[in-house]
This record gives sequence, C-alpha cells and structure tokens, in this order.
Amino acid sequence: MSKAPALRTRAHLTPAHATLIVACAGVLLAQLDTSVVNLIVHQLHVAFRAEGSVLRWFVDGYNLAYATAILSAGALGDRLGRRRVFLLGLIVFTLGSAACALAPNAAVLIAARVLTGVGAALEVPATLALLSVAFPDGRARARALGWWASMNGLAFAIGPVVGGVLADALGWRSVFAVAIPVALGTIALVRFVPESETDPHAALDGTGQTLAALALGALTFAGMSVGSHTLVAAGAWLVVGIAATVAFVVRERAARHPLVDLALFRDRPFAAATLVTGCMTFGMYGMLFLTPLLLQTVRGLRATTAGLALLPLSAVFVAVSSRSGAIVERLGQRAAIALGMLAMGLGCAGLYADPAASWPLFLFALTCTGAGLGLTTGPVLGYAVKRAPDGRAGVASGIGNASRMLGATLGVAMLGAAAGGVSADHLGPLRLGYAGGALVEFLGAIIAVAGIRNAAR
Repeated sequence: MSKAPALRTRAHLTPAHATLIVACAGVLLAQLDTSVVNLIVHQLHVAFRAEGSVLRWFVDGYNLAYATAILSAGALGDRLGRRRVFLLGLIVFTLGSAACALAPNAAVLIAARVLTGVGAALEVPATLALLSVAFPDGRARARALGWWASMNGLAFAIGPVVGGVLADALGWRSVFAVAIPVALGTIALVRFVPESETDPHAALDGTGQTLAALALGALTFAGMSVGSHTLVAAGAWLVVGIAATVAFVVRERAARHPLVDLALFRDRPFAAATLVTGCMTFGMYGMLFLTPLLLQTVRGLRATTAGLALLPLSAVFVAVSSRSGAIVERLGQRAAIALGMLAMGLGCAGLYADPAASWPLFLFALTCTGAGLGLTTGPVLGYAVKRAPDGRAGVASGIGNASRMLGATLGVAMLGAAAGGVSADHLGPLRLGYAGGALVEFLGAIIAVAGIRNAAR
C-alpha cells in the first residue's frame, strides 16, 4: 500500500517536464514553419496565379514579422511574464496557421503569414527563460537545453519531407493546418508550466520597435523590387530603409532602455559574428527558396520527391552540427566558422555551375551546404553570446537571432528577385540567384577570418 502513492507521483507530469515539452514543441513549430512552405511555393503559384514578389512574400511575410517582433519579445516577457507571453505567442501562431489554411486569396495568405511570424517571435524567446527557471541545476539545465536545441535540427531535417508529403497527399492547405493540433496540445500543457518572475517596470521601446519594423520592411521591399519593378521603385524603398535605419540608430543611442544595445557592436568580433550570421542565412534561405522551384519547375518533380531530394542536406546538417563543438575545439572558432561559410558558398556555386546538372553534382552541392550550415550555425551564435558581458547575454542572443532572420528575409527577397521567372528553358535567372548566394557566403567567410578571434571572452 505504501508504494502506490509513490508510483502515482512518478507518473504525474512534473512542472519541469511540462516546461521541457512545451518549450521543445514551441521551437519545433516555429522552425518547421520556416522550412515547409518552400515546398509548396509551386502549388501556391498555381492556386493563386501568383508571380514574382507575391510568391516571395508567402515566405518572407513570416520571416520579416519574426525578425522584427523578436526584438521586443524578450522585454515583453520580462514585463508580463514569460509563460504569459509564451501562451500569447502560441495562440497568435495557432490563429495565424488557421488563417493560412483557410486563406481564399494571396493577400489573406500573406497577412496570415505575418500573423504567424509574430506569434513565433513571441513564443520562441520565452522558452529559454522558462527552461532556466524549470531547471535551476546546471547539469539538468544543460540536458534540457540540449533537447531544446535539437528541435532546430529536427525541424530542418523533417520539414521538407513533411511539407512535400502533405502537399501531394492533401493539398497545400494541409501544410498549415497540421500545426494547429500540435499547437493546441501545447497550449493545453502550458497550465502545468510555472511562471517566471516578472518586472512590471521593464521598459518597452515602442519608438525603436516602430523604426526597426520600418527599416526592415523597406529594405525587404527594396530587395523584392529589383526583380519585379523598376530600379526607381527599388531605389525609393532603399532610401526609406536607409533613412529609417539611421533614425533607429540615433534613437537607440539616446534611449535610456534601448531595444538594441549598440554598445555591443563596439566589440569587433561581436560585430563580425553578427554580420556572418546574416550572411549565412542570406545565402542559405535564398537557396532553400530557389531549389524547390528548380526541382519542381525544371526537373518536374512532385513536392514529395522534391522534399526527399533535399533530405541529404538536412541529414548532413544534423550530423555535422552534433559534432560542431568538437570541431571548434580542434580548429578554433575562426577557422571552423570560416570553413562552414566557405562550404556553403561552394554548395551554392555548384548549383550555379549547372542548375540542371546530374544528380551526383546536385548531391555534392547539397552535402557542402548542409555541412557548412551545421558547422556554422551553433558556433557563430554561441560565439556572439560569449563575446557579450554576462549581464547582456540575453540581449546578444536576441541580436543574433534578429540578424539570422533578417538575413533570411533579405536572402529570399533579393535572390528570389534575381531569379525572376524560372522555367525549364530559361535557367539564367536561377543561376544568377545561386551566384548571389555564393558571393554572400564567401563574403561571410572573409568577415570571419578578418574579425573573429579564437579567444572569446
């Protein structure tokens, strides 16, 4: 009789385990949404007769909202409570996914993608704070963070296949709808998660957030305008973006509680790591946008087969990223990060050389790209956080993630615009897009060699 209560207690879901489950689910949902949509761009083109920048906004509406809203998400969590903001983000994400699945036209779908991106930006930063509270012990926290981090690799590995299978079997709407039951299940578990301490006086920089959104949005419009409008339109958006960026910097330097701590950029290695992060995702996300179009439009593959064709990239990424720490210990941060950027550049260059090449060359390009991404992602983001003083590690992490999503947004906008109208008989624009991705990845390798030091503070 005395053992029965103990058995029932062990069977109960503890607050720590509930926190780990909802944190992993939240990250998995957010990261899946950045990868599965690339597989249905061709179907969306057919369904809505969408062309050019409209297709890119199906991807970039999410990326831009994520990159912009994540700047304020941390401060909002400090002020209102991380669990409350996490729950709010999940609800917004769920509503956005439902709106995507039911979208009657392209405009509604783009607006719903923006809403989904805001939800992801609200919930993802809160997961780390919740895990820190739930797992105060250093060793247990390290294991929990390991599970949390693995969700990024899992999403990257299964995203293309899941997107392709669902699109072919049930149509493009199912790709958005599949997230809804998972999100609802996660919402149901949030009640078991303990709330973290709040600071009702935590400052929110509304003016800085508005200027940041204006700057990022205008720069994205400028990138997209290159391929679908006149250079005058691109130039006008570029001027607006630069002006908003200058105003943002002036505002942040004068603000008592800035949205972005610009003092961190006085450290040259931190600034270099931030630039490398943007270069990494610029070429990578641009390539992930172009390659499914290549496979489905030029090679004539179905979405499922295209997703399977991308699986080697995901598999190599997961394998290399799991060993990136050991590689960094052997080579040092600078050499490892530069080598990763160089490998991604070679991957894009291989696709540029002949987009419709034989499968061995295609596999070589994907292997290089996946290896480079696995070697760079964790080390470069971790390096930036280590360069920051202890009290600003969270701010540094937010800047790194914002740079990651900004690079992704501009990569899809500019490389997609450069590719223009892709067809089996007209591969020149597609090659131009891959060339741009390769050049930016090579630029990131140069920045890593010039700016990153092996001895991080």
